[in-house]
Amino acid sequence: MNIRDLLLTELDKECQDTRKFLALLPAGKTDWKPADKSMTLGRLAMHLAELSGWGNTILGTDTFTLDLSQFKPTAARAAQEALKTFDETAEKFRTALASTTEQHLAGNWKMVWEDREVVSGPRAGVLHNFVFFHMVHHRAQLGVYYRLLGIAIPGVYGPSADDKSKSAAAS
Repeated sequence: MNIRDLLLTELDKECQDTRKFLALLPAGKTDWKPADKSMTLGRLAMHLAELSGWGNTILGTDTFTLDLSQFKPTAARAAQEALKTFDETAEKFRTALASTTEQHLAGNWKMVWEDREVVSGPRAGVLHNFVFFHMVHHRAQLGVYYRLLGIAIPGVYGPSADDKSKSAAAS
């Protein structure tokens, strides 16, 4: 199996798991955050929904200059909004990844911020670390938010404590 196909398999699994979490976004609680420095629940959900869009940037450029003055963060108000954004960005990324070459994935990509190189490496590695791991990180963060709000967390790498509780209650 080549690197592209491995990344596609991983993308499909991460998207399936991420959709489970975004589908649980509770309307009416999207302004909640666990601490002053934290993102709101709606902002975190939208950030997670948008992350696969970085895959298109990584596949479509050799260098990206981050300009936070041009960044306009958005927050989801409901699960359907986050899911719509996620489905659109993930599908575009999957299509771009499926049509890329091994040579392109081996090529170098970098991100520059405030005249400093902050991310650099072979495109495949950057996709893995900056997109996939980033999605896992924020999905886990969303799980903590849900736990604090009393929302049952779905299993990802096996049953969650909430899944086990349901099984025990059914016995």
